[in-house]
Amino acid sequence: MPNDLDITIELHLHPLLAWYGVTQRIQGVDGKELLVKIPAGIRNKTRLRLKGEGKRVGIDEGDLYLEVQIERSNLRLLQRGLLALGSLVIGIFLIWHYSSSQFYDLWLVVGYLMNVIGIIVLTGILWDKYLGKREVGCLIYVLLCVGPPLIINNFLFDIAFSWFAAFTCATIGGTIGGLLAYPKPVLPSLIGGLLAGNIALAAIYYYTLYRTTIWNYEIAVVLVLGCLPGLGIGWLLKNILSNFSSGR
Repeated sequence: MPNDLDITIELHLHPLLAWYGVTQRIQGVDGKELLVKIPAGIRNKTRLRLKGEGKRVGIDEGDLYLEVQIERSNLRLLQRGLLALGSLVIGIFLIWHYSSSQFYDLWLVVGYLMNVIGIIVLTGILWDKYLGKREVGCLIYVLLCVGPPLIINNFLFDIAFSWFAAFTCATIGGTIGGLLAYPKPVLPSLIGGLLAGNIALAAIYYYTLYRTTIWNYEIAVVLVLGCLPGLGIGWLLKNILSNFSSGR
């Protein structure tokens, strides 16, 4: 098939549409309307191939390539910057202001989650083209499962972090991280992420309990090893559900 029969056009998408996915109507060769399903989490400059929708000469036909261009604007960057800054400020304020409250554990979780949101938004501003749904899920998992045990063992901030708050953060981080990283099927991702988050939390806590110094690579290795049981159970459940569905 001659290359000169191929056509490449740009498809401009709003960031929210690129994040959630959309079915887009485009105009192809000779005004032909085409419906194109854009997968969720698609990245900037990704090329989608529509076979046989390019130019036609005789019996030869080319392909139509869509190059995704995710729109960026200074206003959007400003909004995200304000959101990141606001989340960090509110999170720090909640942790500090309610440090002597009888509901401190609750405010601690909320404040820590606000800080995590701020870090994720800031990361998205700096490395937007590398941050898809799966990457956001992994980042949430790491921040909510690694931070609390290191804080408890005095490797990070001087905060009174309770086990209730730590397990709450790990539960949220594991479930959301699992669902974003591997959204389907939901149940295995949910259960696998839940187990991976809490097991990783306990593994990092006990590994660093009597340590005075720790290397980053050690944390990474313990985190990976700690999440393996949850990933294994999630994989097992996924296969069981798949076999059950195919056998019906």
